Amino acid sequence: MSNLFSINILILYIKQFFCVLIVFFFIYAQVFSFLPLSASKIIVTSLVINYIFIKDFFVHYKFYVSSLRLLIIGITSFFYFLLVIIANQSNDYTFLYNIFLVYFEFCFGSFLIINLIREKFKFSEIQTFKIIAFAIFLQSLFIIGSLLSPILNSTLNTLLPKIGNIDDETLIAFRGFSNSAGANLSVIQSIGVWLSLMLLIVSNNWKSKIISFLYFFFCIASTVLVGRTGLIMSLFFFICMFFYSLFIKSSSRSSVLLLLVVSIFSLCAIYMALPELYQEHLQENIFPRAFEVFYSFGETGKFTSESTEDISNNMLFLPDNFFSLIFGDGYYVDGQGNYKGTDSGYIREIFMGGIFGLIIINLIYWFSLNSIFKMVKKRYHHSIQLLMTSLIFCILLIELKEPFLLKVGLPSIIFLFFFNFLSTDIKFPDINYNNEKN
Repeated sequence: MSNLFSINILILYIKQFFCVLIVFFFIYAQVFSFLPLSASKIIVTSLVINYIFIKDFFVHYKFYVSSLRLLIIGITSFFYFLLVIIANQSNDYTFLYNIFLVYFEFCFGSFLIINLIREKFKFSEIQTFKIIAFAIFLQSLFIIGSLLSPILNSTLNTLLPKIGNIDDETLIAFRGFSNSAGANLSVIQSIGVWLSLMLLIVSNNWKSKIISFLYFFFCIASTVLVGRTGLIMSLFFFICMFFYSLFIKSSSRSSVLLLLVVSIFSLCAIYMALPELYQEHLQENIFPRAFEVFYSFGETGKFTSESTEDISNNMLFLPDNFFSLIFGDGYYVDGQGNYKGTDSGYIREIFMGGIFGLIIINLIYWFSLNSIFKMVKKRYHHSIQLLMTSLIFCILLIELKEPFLLKVGLPSIIFLFFFNFLSTDIKFPDINYNNEKN
């Protein structure tokens, strides 16, 4: 009997780790030097083949209804921007390819993955979030390992060609098991911090809380090494929960306060244990970039950074004629790079398809995030609602900086969240996780 129990536990762990690997390669969508397609495209294609020819798991019809709404938004977006391109004779089809990625690869892929995890393997909503958190935690280990092991860093750089504007030779940022470092990767890692806080609050035993501590610690450490956008988001999530726990009577208060103390002491202890060479590298290259806003406050009295100043001064501007403002110019990129030289996601979308285009392309996210918040409000306590509000706020805000919602990572996570919540809402409409006294 005990042998049978051990085998079942082993099978469960194998299933969980298999799901972690699928989510890991789907979110980070690695492009390998020896493969013609990205990892996420291979996963989605494999799941489509499995669904068509094997179909060994059931998909609830309500999933199709919700997905149909997203599909209608996607078709509308595609044809609107196609008409804009034709009308302006721009021949810039880059944006249409991005729309295809959002709806087919990121959204449809998330639909298939959640059905695999929830329907075939029968994992719960919380277990699914743990799988996503572990996948991001795994990337944190690769990022930190890249700092500590030049051999590992060199091996990963050989396997994964660099994509993006971070020069690996400068060793300013590390990209772990992904193709690029910088803001986009740091945003993904900050979702790991968010998940660790969520899992910490809903955990009802110390084993789960300790695992959440580990996730938080490694994920926030990885944002320091990767990029400050994710670090600022992570600190914002924690500050929201810290003040909530401090001023509102909550069962999560002790956990959040303990997390703060343990994290500070752990970071200091690990830093002091590092060889002097690594400490110098962190002081000279990593910390000034990661904590630039705090360095700036110490020098000028203002919480600002070079990239923030660049965005506010040079990136946020609108078309200078009414037609372009409403319907766009039909350009997303040009021969010099980004059209009009702006990095801002919202501004690039306005220049591409006007205000109408901005609304249409973001409908899918507004619909998804609004649905997620309603489902969270329905069955989670106030602390999780606050966490979700802080996440949605950050997602909408950082789009001013770059078009994160059209890049690898964040869209996949949003849709994984959406379909995971939706799966529970369909099968267990009356379930309530509100077990905290507020």
